[in-house]
Amino acid sequence: MADQRWLVVSDLHLDRSAHRATLGQAGYDSDPALVTAAVSAMKAADPDAPVVVVAGDSLAHHFHGDALATMREIADALDRAFPRAQFLVALGNNDDPCGDYRIGTDSAYLQGIAAIWAPLVDRAGAAPEFARAFAHGGYYTVRLPRTHLRAVVLDSVLWSWLYGNCTPTSRSPGDDELAWLDATLTRGPPDARDLLVMHIPPGVDGHATELGLGLLPVPFYTRAADRAFLATIARHRSRIAGMIAGHLHRDDYRIVAGVPMLIASSVSPIAGNPPAFSTIDVRSDGTLGVATPHVLIDGVWTPRTPTDLRRLAASQAAAKAATSPFIWCAETELTGGYGACAGMPLRRDLAIAAFTLLVATLASLPLLALLRRR
Repeated sequence: MADQRWLVVSDLHLDRSAHRATLGQAGYDSDPALVTAAVSAMKAADPDAPVVVVAGDSLAHHFHGDALATMREIADALDRAFPRAQFLVALGNNDDPCGDYRIGTDSAYLQGIAAIWAPLVDRAGAAPEFARAFAHGGYYTVRLPRTHLRAVVLDSVLWSWLYGNCTPTSRSPGDDELAWLDATLTRGPPDARDLLVMHIPPGVDGHATELGLGLLPVPFYTRAADRAFLATIARHRSRIAGMIAGHLHRDDYRIVAGVPMLIASSVSPIAGNPPAFSTIDVRSDGTLGVATPHVLIDGVWTPRTPTDLRRLAASQAAAKAATSPFIWCAETELTGGYGACAGMPLRRDLAIAAFTLLVATLASLPLLALLRRR
């Protein structure tokens, strides 16, 4: 039995100026009506949730307008719905108006976001260093209520190969965060395990790789950041209860150095997905249990098939049969084994052979024409 049930919501992508023809119109970011409906559905699914995880990307794609006002609108709506909940809020790649993947560290903007979310994150003094830490780089720790669990909330945008800093600095914010993560896990409280929350997961983007015809794996992080992050998780695996991320706009999971990770779907239906949020059962020792997506179908938020995060490894065969190798290989093969798992060497060899044949054919056309003339 679960001791608590939490709520996880990600990729709201709110466009405050939008008014869609239908609720959750596919191909567009969220309008205020969709976000209001999602918060109401979350309240109905878990009216007294002790913890609400907001896994990043609150702002719409190609955002224009007042970013802090948009963040405040989201925070106020969630605060009204869950006035006693402990919130965990991660930054996403669309959460800075400076640009996509261009979060500015040590900025006035991060200070503004920290001020908006502080009353929800620092409930009852659970995160006294939140405002200072978040304003520095978007990462911080929170002691969670009624569990032997501490949350370590990360700004994984800093590790993306697409990342650019809006604030000029001679340091590497991503390297600084990796050092902080290792030190934080090393100094973890002896009476608690750690839950890691982030927006962008580690490993390979299976969908992007598939769209690229499977010729090369498309990573989420830089190679150096990916290796360092996975090594850190492996080193501290015994004290990490689990991980939560977003970014993919679909429900998924990963096995990260032996640690289960839930990847929550998006409220925004811009990728053609139906809007969704998740509930997740959590034990008092911090163990993540069953995660259930709640999906908007024909105007009704409907629970779908749950996933037991404690049994992910055993479910790989079922997952393998249900989707393409580019997708299911990304769930467990986060390092150099991904290419072999997805059959990419053979695919590359065939592509190279086809390209070579095409070039040879094109190069021989003048010769063939000459021979025909003769």
